[in-house]
Amino acid sequence: MKKKNYILITSAYNSEDTIEKTIKSILNQTVRPKQWIIIDDSSKDKTGSIIKRYAAKHAFITFAKTEQKDKPNFAAKVAAIKVAFTKIKIKDYSFLGILDSDIEHEHDYYSNMIELFLKNKQLGIVGGNIVEFVENKKFRRIKTFNSVAGGIHFYRRECFEQTGGFLPLKFGGEDAAIEIEARMNGWEVRTFPEFEVLHYGYVGGGAGNRYKARFNRGIMFYQLGYHPLFHLTRCLYRIKEKPYITGSIIEFYAYIYAKFKFKKHMISNKVVKYLRKEQLNRMLKLKFKM
Repeated sequence: MKKKNYILITSAYNSEDTIEKTIKSILNQTVRPKQWIIIDDSSKDKTGSIIKRYAAKHAFITFAKTEQKDKPNFAAKVAAIKVAFTKIKIKDYSFLGILDSDIEHEHDYYSNMIELFLKNKQLGIVGGNIVEFVENKKFRRIKTFNSVAGGIHFYRRECFEQTGGFLPLKFGGEDAAIEIEARMNGWEVRTFPEFEVLHYGYVGGGAGNRYKARFNRGIMFYQLGYHPLFHLTRCLYRIKEKPYITGSIIEFYAYIYAKFKFKKHMISNKVVKYLRKEQLNRMLKLKFKM
């Protein structure tokens, strides 16, 4: 049925330890995507060969490869995703998902996401709650309900097409920038915590370690135009997130560092103005939940 058609896009870099888990997770879905474009983003391991093996068996999987000269970062991921868009063959899809290569879902995950869209016409971006699987232990992330983890963004097609698409932000936030613009356009963006998604490793692990990940996150929030008071409150709230206390100090320092280092925000003044008004309203209403 056309109204349930969706496509997925995945950019994979050195993901030989996890990509097969992700692929099997999608193969087990009660409602499979009409097309899944998986980009091997210049991996140095067996990622590409694993993807090609499954693409040879399943017609809905499209394999492609990029040749990145620079070090892998979020801007490189955006470049790979843009390559994926040129490979889309399906025209009559209603939903679009960006899926990281280290994610595992329940078998009915995408069926549930689609039902959420069908029940609420204002929903523009949805997703479940990330559970990090690190050293054989599970950690539930602290996530605000009016945002969705970038590695599992699932869009209503009309919502995505009303945004400016993904920005090549080196320190990340390309997903957050789209969320802000979606909310500005009147769409609802929401995490549904009852649908948990397993993430192998900690979010931001590509940075190298948790400290570097939090530093990069601080830069990202400045470049997105976060209000300084909101960011400070956010950091205070997240002192209970690893690395405890230190991580929040690093993240706030990185925000200040970015202000003097980069000066300009990476998104338009119009979007920054909307975001800061939204953040201040949340603080004033005492509904600050990060």
